[in-house]
Amino acid sequence: MAATGAFGDMIARAEALLRARPEAVAAMMDGIDCVIVDEFQDTNPVQFALLAHLIKAAPRVVLVGDGKQAIMGFQGADARLAAALAAQRPNDAHTLDTNRRSVPGIMNLVNDLGAGLFPDYAPLAPHRTAAGGIPIDVMRVENKTATSKGEPLAKGSHHIAERIRSLLEEKRTIVDRTTETPRPVQPSDVAILCRTHDKAREYADCLTHLGIPVDLAEDGWFTSEVVTVARAALAVIADPSDAFSAVIFLTHGPAAVSLEAALTAVLDGTLAGHPALASLGALQDRASSWTAARLLAGLRTEAGLDDWAAGLEDPARAHADLARLDAEAAAFEAADPVTRAASGVFGWDIRSFLAWLAIRADAGDDARPDPSGSTALGVKIATWHASKGLEWPVVCVTGLDWTVGERANTLRIEFTGWDAPETLLERATIHYHPAVACREVAAHFAAVRCEPAAVTERCLSYVAMTRARDLLVLEWPDYVKEDADTVSRLLVEEGKLELGTGEITVGKSKHPARLTNHGKAFPESFADKGIETATEAEVRPGRPETPGPRGAPLFLRPSDGGEATALWSLETHALGAALSREAFDDARLRGSALHLAMRVFLQRPDRAIDLGAATGLSPETLAALTEQARSLRETLAEHGFTDLHPELPFDTEIAGGTRVRGTVDLLGLSQDGREAVIIDYKSPAPASPVEAAQPYLAQLGAYVGALSTLRPETRLARAGIHFLGSGTLAWGSPSM
Repeated sequence: MAATGAFGDMIARAEALLRARPEAVAAMMDGIDCVIVDEFQDTNPVQFALLAHLIKAAPRVVLVGDGKQAIMGFQGADARLAAALAAQRPNDAHTLDTNRRSVPGIMNLVNDLGAGLFPDYAPLAPHRTAAGGIPIDVMRVENKTATSKGEPLAKGSHHIAERIRSLLEEKRTIVDRTTETPRPVQPSDVAILCRTHDKAREYADCLTHLGIPVDLAEDGWFTSEVVTVARAALAVIADPSDAFSAVIFLTHGPAAVSLEAALTAVLDGTLAGHPALASLGALQDRASSWTAARLLAGLRTEAGLDDWAAGLEDPARAHADLARLDAEAAAFEAADPVTRAASGVFGWDIRSFLAWLAIRADAGDDARPDPSGSTALGVKIATWHASKGLEWPVVCVTGLDWTVGERANTLRIEFTGWDAPETLLERATIHYHPAVACREVAAHFAAVRCEPAAVTERCLSYVAMTRARDLLVLEWPDYVKEDADTVSRLLVEEGKLELGTGEITVGKSKHPARLTNHGKAFPESFADKGIETATEAEVRPGRPETPGPRGAPLFLRPSDGGEATALWSLETHALGAALSREAFDDARLRGSALHLAMRVFLQRPDRAIDLGAATGLSPETLAALTEQARSLRETLAEHGFTDLHPELPFDTEIAGGTRVRGTVDLLGLSQDGREAVIIDYKSPAPASPVEAAQPYLAQLGAYVGALSTLRPETRLARAGIHFLGSGTLAWGSPSM
């Protein structure tokens, strides 16, 4: 259990009580013969301080844990605590020597890797007999991103989805855990383990595109759009003077009031009387006599939350989130006073209900419900952390390109020694790893925390690979450089892993494996279905559009496309030198850095001196961007566009009732404001800018439609794509 937030405070207070009142310990332990603590390697010192009082008073104590699965370091857990206790009483420590989950081929590989990753590693003998087929599958993926000179490329998510499709189609045999008999693999027998929830969604989308059911338990329910708006509405009902919550409800909820209008109402003192808040005012009059569940029902009908949720990008997901909110209200009302008081909630009103929700989310109960209700039959997609304690016949381990290092803004507790575990808190020090813009300073902090981060990654790797029963699939990142600090390099350098032909070598041992190479081309199953892969955005195949009441989508991102737009006399213009490739882990981070640099060069050239530290771009790249920005400004001025507005956000409704939200990279206006130009930045360096610009014309069309709505008096004279990678501008006059 995590010792964070409200629950962490409860543990600390309970420990202080037991320390000050020994009679309380005696009362608790009266009649208890044995204390058992499971998953002890995940116990943090605050929790141990509490448990120590009970352990001392218990006639017998059993501590169960595995230091190789100590993955909760972000919650303060440290496996060295369990190791210290075992060292103090070596005659009472018993080591597990058998694995009853994985077939020998998987367990032998894990044992050989574990000998290099962990000191004093105790190998586990496989209990199961070998199953049919090769138990290790390594998919060597050539590229990480989906962009190369403007062309869409396949990623690991496409190849993994295709591999799962083939396993299901060929009816790969696995051994049923319940009946212990062979049978064909089913979607629910397969799991994909990812490092982040964003990556999990990417793999889920690829599987959905192939028609394979998915079981994806995403976090983020508490902060999801529909729950955030509902909580804001409840907060306004509880306190009409809560301007912050009122602004959230107005700008993000059914009314869709612009932020400028909402803030103007706040400054003018007219917020309370805003027409869009009238429905909340009516519910406030009944709040004292209504339960939380009844108020939520009123919000969904009288305040229009149900109709609004139906028009969101994913209405099924939104309504599932609302359904869980209803269930939370019912649980809140059904909870006995002792349970609610133990969680820090003492009342029954709306404020108490909102506190109840926050406490539950803070404790980690933040999973979003599945909108279809049929996840039990789907491929399970989870993070490495969430997979602990679970198992599947087939496990696909992705994310081996994860960088080994402490994450920014991490707070950890460290200790000077482990000889006296009962006094750990008295010798604790707090270590904070800050987020620093300067690369040199950030590298210094990272070096200090390198080994603790590596310890966590060794344990996570062990956990991920030992989830598999019959088949372990590794998505191997061949694009990782030899000097990179990634999990894959950790397995190579410390685990002594080498990939060969038809086998994996670990030290002197060889393990049969199926190794395949996967390049830039999409698998045939994706090409046959005509998947369109975004060149700079995340690939989201299979994502349905939400039709509005008039048939048009209710919401569009500019990248989803506006009306089909042709440019007359599309021409190219050289703006400066091409850019060198930067060593960014993520193409989106590189794109963000380039956008920021262009904004500074065009809007605040006096701050250009800070761009190196702020973006991580090399001096050569910044010099090239300086020249491109100067040339772009001069070119626009020659055509009469002297008033430049970089990174201009917009949110408007275009013809057909569709709302378009996005950001124009650069809007240029003539001196009188009657003519405009729109420039969109793209990072590739295409050989033919005119051809490369074609996929982006629909996006420009969305900008054109938005501009005609926001500034009907302004004529869009020109629009185009500035390819930063090559320093070329492809632009022309729109036909609409």
